[in-house]
Amino acid sequence: DPEATAEGDCDYPIENFDCEGNCVAEIDCAGDCGGVATEDCAGDCGGSAQVDECGECGGDGGNIECWDGSIVCDVGDCTSEPENIFFSEYIEGSTTNKALEIFNGAGHTVNLDGYEIWKGANGGDWNVDDDENPLSLNGHTIEDGDVLVICRSSVPVLDECDIIVDTNQHPMNFNGDDAIGLSYEGVLLDVIGQVGEDPGQGWDIDDISEATRDHTLIRDFSVDAGTIDWEVSSGQWMVLGIDTYDFLGSHNELAAGCMDSDACNYNPSATLGGDCEYAEENYDCEGNCEVAIDCFGECGGLAEDLGCGCGEPAAEENYDCEGNCVAELDCADECGGDAYWIVFCEDSDGDGMGNPGTEVEECVNGNRDITDGCDLPDNSVTLLSNGDVLYNSTEDIGGFQFSVDGSQIVSATGGDSEAAGFMISASGTTVLGFSMTGASFGPCGTVLNLNTDGDVSGLTNLVFSSSNGEPLPIGYYEIPEDEVDLVADCTDMYPDCGANEFDCAGECGGDAEEDACGVCGGDGSNDVGCGCFEPGPSGCDNTCGSDLVDDECGECGGAGALFECWNGEVVCDANQCEDEPSNTFYNVELVETGQSQLTLFSADISTLSQGDEIGVFDANAITNYNDCSNQTGELLVGAGVWNDGQLNVVSIGSIDMCPFGGVQLSGFVEGNSVVVKVYKAAEEREYETTLTWNLGSGNFGDIIQSVDSIELIDDTGVEGCIDPDACNYNAEATIPTDCDYAAENYDCEGNCIAEIDCAGECGGSAEIDECGECGGDGIAEGACDCEGNMPVQYCEDADGDGL
Repeated sequence: DPEATAEGDCDYPIENFDCEGNCVAEIDCAGDCGGVATEDCAGDCGGSAQVDECGECGGDGGNIECWDGSIVCDVGDCTSEPENIFFSEYIEGSTTNKALEIFNGAGHTVNLDGYEIWKGANGGDWNVDDDENPLSLNGHTIEDGDVLVICRSSVPVLDECDIIVDTNQHPMNFNGDDAIGLSYEGVLLDVIGQVGEDPGQGWDIDDISEATRDHTLIRDFSVDAGTIDWEVSSGQWMVLGIDTYDFLGSHNELAAGCMDSDACNYNPSATLGGDCEYAEENYDCEGNCEVAIDCFGECGGLAEDLGCGCGEPAAEENYDCEGNCVAELDCADECGGDAYWIVFCEDSDGDGMGNPGTEVEECVNGNRDITDGCDLPDNSVTLLSNGDVLYNSTEDIGGFQFSVDGSQIVSATGGDSEAAGFMISASGTTVLGFSMTGASFGPCGTVLNLNTDGDVSGLTNLVFSSSNGEPLPIGYYEIPEDEVDLVADCTDMYPDCGANEFDCAGECGGDAEEDACGVCGGDGSNDVGCGCFEPGPSGCDNTCGSDLVDDECGECGGAGALFECWNGEVVCDANQCEDEPSNTFYNVELVETGQSQLTLFSADISTLSQGDEIGVFDANAITNYNDCSNQTGELLVGAGVWNDGQLNVVSIGSIDMCPFGGVQLSGFVEGNSVVVKVYKAAEEREYETTLTWNLGSGNFGDIIQSVDSIELIDDTGVEGCIDPDACNYNAEATIPTDCDYAAENYDCEGNCIAEIDCAGECGGSAEIDECGECGGDGIAEGACDCEGNMPVQYCEDADGDGL
């Protein structure tokens, strides 16, 4: 009450109504003012039905489970199911050498859109939302049975890599303690390692510790699908050494085993090396001894029975095991010695041959003369006239020094000392030799060779030592000089002639000789080339006893002209033949185009005779020239004359440059058939032919083509005279040949069909003249009778003077 001054009770309207009882709120579907009742999706007031996520009123929602476990309303709402691809190789190599290989075992090509590589670093979660974003494989495909290889750019086999990564902020920057995953549309398909687990340096595989670090992993070929269960996956890998790239780029079955064919457990099927087992030395893999067993029964042992018991030294040469001589004593009473008796004779003329009748027998061992160091007595040296210093020492020589008598040394070289690498010093009359390496030489041979400026009488001041510096008792051996030279020969037939031969003049060692004609000291002038005292050379060949003369070709003793020309003429050589006629029937009148076809006609073709002509045609050749009118027809493109030998015919080919703004040049067209016609010169007639090809297809364009035989086609009709007036007229003839006609005034049987004149000639014009002579000229002009009398004019001589 606006006028009230004291507070009293107040009356208020019911909620949602005004004081007059009018509803001032919304009236719900049940008619209640301000009510909250609503109609559900089914139209029921106060009902509870709702539209589910599939859009159905009162529905239960999606009830279809997709491959990834999600629930959808319709199978078409599921994302496409991933293909059967999985990791087949993992490389965690030195430094940044990392690689992954993914194998396609789906049975068909797989599009990799939607596939990713994930990484879970150091026991953390997958890198889906961090800075190292997943590696997307969008835009790549893998053929069935093939692989996709992803590499860091430092991998040394980049040729095998399909994707190359060169940044550190990337899943390919993994280490042995990082989990690696393969996903599709956000769903994990395959793993290497356990995400969320920190394995230390890497995960173990079988009994190999930290196998995911510094190793290459190859998945077993029997695995046909990936798995996100590392406990299962860890048993599916073969572990290889660090930086092994041999199998990257393909996923094939690997067989581990020994790959050494010499090993006992060699596996020829192995593709991956394993432990090898080898036989014990001297034994095979079955334990059999493969070498000789010594006398003690030891396999490969070195003990030998040399005749005096196993392991005992052999008896000295020529002696038994007890030291008894078992050989013959030589003439010097040495057991098994080489000394022997030899007969010597005096060599009075120094020719090396002894004089019969002066025989002396001596016991000698080796050479009686000193020619080599080994001929010297033990521990001695000597000097030969050629400068060789010979030696024979019971111990190897490690150094030496000596002087020469009677001359100065120019040089000292060669010999066993130089071969042993000794340093040689020669100065004045002294020679010094030693080794910087402790080398030595022996037991006998040549120390060195001396080059001196005069004759040397011997060696003095000898000092020889062994390789350890111990002195050697080596002395100088003076070769004895015999008063009479003895040689082991007694066959000198000319004891007083050192040359052992006399010349034809009877002089010992003379140089006079008989010449070829037996003249002692002659100069051979008695033989002028045909024998002693015989006449000299004769004939055109200037030889002894020759009567040869030059033939018509100028050849001495020749057979004369033998070369047959094309026309049968026999001459001396081809240059004397007349020029062979060129084609007279087939004449190719084309301009050379640079295109050609060689056709060979065999020399064995029997249907051709010398002088026949061959024409090569193209029935559909290009016949126009230097324009683009494209006219075609039969065209002679090649020709040749047969001369009873192989004939090579070169045909001219066409050129069509019109499509390129050029012109056409006439000639054969490649691919068209080769047509050959033959003109028989003797018949003056042209023939069509049938060819037998030995090489080629018979079309223009063959690389090589050869004709073996030619059949002449006679399809022109009957030959014969076609003139009805001729005596040999042939009414059936269609091919004209020569006609024979009757002689003038005669018929074809030789009967005269004209008047016979007074001379008896058929058709003759002779007539009997006025004097009765057949064919005569009658009375001569000016004559008055047949006797030729001439008329005389007379005049009267009135005065009798004769005029």
